[in-house]
Amino acid sequence: ELYWGASGTTEVITNATKADSSSYVPKVGDAYRITNIGKTQITNTVLDIIAEVTSVEGVGGISTPGGKSYPPRLRFYNGAGGGYNAISIQYVGISKIGLKFRIVQSGTEKPITVTNAAYFSDIDYNQGIIENYSNQLRIYRKETMNGNYLVVDSRNNAVYDMNSTYPADANGKTSPNSMLTPDYGTYIGAGTFSEFEVDYDNQ
Repeated sequence: ELYWGASGTTEVITNATKADSSSYVPKVGDAYRITNIGKTQITNTVLDIIAEVTSVEGVGGISTPGGKSYPPRLRFYNGAGGGYNAISIQYVGISKIGLKFRIVQSGTEKPITVTNAAYFSDIDYNQGIIENYSNQLRIYRKETMNGNYLVVDSRNNAVYDMNSTYPADANGKTSPNSMLTPDYGTYIGAGTFSEFEVDYDNQ
């Protein structure tokens, strides 16, 4: 089982440059150790993830919908703080970033093979994910696929959100930022691996 407990921390392995108190300027080759992300069920081996930046594109090319621009930065944080059992990744000020994740025994570089499922979420309009985590199974909502809220590119299995209009939520909002977005811009992936790669794309 993989999780990120309250005791999990992000430790810099390389000489990454701080962008602010909790994030870093993303550079290819930078690596981070995220501790205590889970344990194996049979041997109770405690696990870390080592995340390495493999690519960065479009620096300075992205701003918020309100027009405010941010310097490029990358942050890992514990999604469990918001009621989720998750590792959350936030990047701003860049259009694309690639990350390679290695599952290792805690405090070491020893690779550990795991079988696990993950809930990929918060894929908004014109955003996409290319990942090889889901090497056994993917599960999509029927409504999501029928409405083109998520579209799968058969060439590389990339998943994109291509529908800018959503059904109205309880507040009457129909944008990709409505309260319904988490239900549509999501899927479940399962796989067996000791490492996997994820590329995030803001088109």
